[in-house]
Amino acid sequence: MSSSRPMIIKFGIFAVIMTVLTVFLFFIFGQYRTGSTNGYSAVFNNVSRLKAGQTVRVAGIRVGTVNSVTLLPDKRVRVKFDADRSVVLTTGTRAVVRYLNLVGDRYLELVDGPGSTKVLPAGARSPSTGRRPRSTSICCWVA
Repeated sequence: MSSSRPMIIKFGIFAVIMTVLTVFLFFIFGQYRTGSTNGYSAVFNNVSRLKAGQTVRVAGIRVGTVNSVTLLPDKRVRVKFDADRSVVLTTGTRAVVRYLNLVGDRYLELVDGPGSTKVLPAGARSPSTGRRPRSTSICCWVA
């Protein structure tokens, strides 16, 4: 019985280390984000396979997540998303749907555009721009 005690202690230490490592890898590869976010929405004519859970990026850096994609009665699409509070969106900011990879996955890119530098409040909603989507990106104003 006394010879099994060191084995139990070693196993306990191993189990704790593996649990901590698993949680760490979950946060890294699961792209779990901590911190405060602001919610926004944008209205598109076409979102070309954008889905809830896909990323929101600014200059290629992940700053948020697409929360929902819903079809409106007028056949347009509302995309609700969140962005880190450290990201400042203005009334000139545009939301653009872009390709993430060759498989066809998408992401929502937030791009500074012409217009006012007035900061958008959390929960702001965009009107439709009436622009025709290009084959590589689909855009609308986030204002």
